[in-house]
Amino acid sequence: MTGRAHSIAVPQPDAICPHDLRRMTASLLVAGGVDLATAAAIMGHKNASVLLDVYAQALRAPKLAAARRLEGALYGADTAADEAVAAG
Repeated sequence: MTGRAHSIAVPQPDAICPHDLRRMTASLLVAGGVDLATAAAIMGHKNASVLLDVYAQALRAPKLAAARRLEGALYGADTAADEAVAAG
């Protein structure tokens, strides 16, 4: 043994900017079920429409979940569960 420490090259993520952290925060708030008005206030936006415009990609999962709940209410829970299983 030579006494040298062996290192493994670990890929480093690209630089993270403050806006990336803001986007993550907004996405986690919305995905976690925080209402839009509250999330917008936490993010420092004047109103929820700014949050909706900028962070709309985070709203996809909650919309799908709401649609499944509505489908279950209209057509029975089995139909919604079958669709969720089929979707993977």
